[in-house]
Amino acid sequence: GRVEASREFGMILTPVAEGNLREYLECVDLTNPLDSHIRPWLPCLASGLTYLHSLNILHKDIKPQNILCHGDNILYTDFGLSKLFQGDTLTVSTDPSGTVKYCAPEVRQGKRSGRRSDVFSLGTVYLEMLTVASGRDLGKL
Repeated sequence: GRVEASREFGMILTPVAEGNLREYLECVDLTNPLDSHIRPWLPCLASGLTYLHSLNILHKDIKPQNILCHGDNILYTDFGLSKLFQGDTLTVSTDPSGTVKYCAPEVRQGKRSGRRSDVFSLGTVYLEMLTVASGRDLGKL
C-alpha cells in the first residue's frame, strides 16, 4: 500500500526477511548447527545466481550482508553495484567494486569481471556457511 499527504509520500511494505545471512550465521547454535537452514540454502543461492546471469545481470557485491533470510527462502538484495553484461565479461574496470573479502582476484586487480567473478564471491559465502554448518566458529575463519 501507500500513504499520501499533501507534500509527503510514503510506502508501507511487508517485511520479506527475518534478517540477513551474516546475522543468521552469527546466531547459529554451534552445538547443533545441522538443525539450521544452511544446507537447503546452498542450492537456492546457486539457482538464484544462475537466474540473474540468465538475465545478463552481474550482482558484483555478493556477501552475507546482501543475502536476506526468511524461513526456507533466501534472497539476493542490494543491486546497487549490479551491471548488465553481454557475453562472459564486462569491460575493464579501473575501480574495483564490491567488498574486498568476497571479490574475485581479477576484480581486486581491476581486470575484466564477469559471471566467474560472481561465482567466486558466492564460493566465499559458501565457505562461511559450511564453516558454520560443520560446527566451527565463524570468527576463526
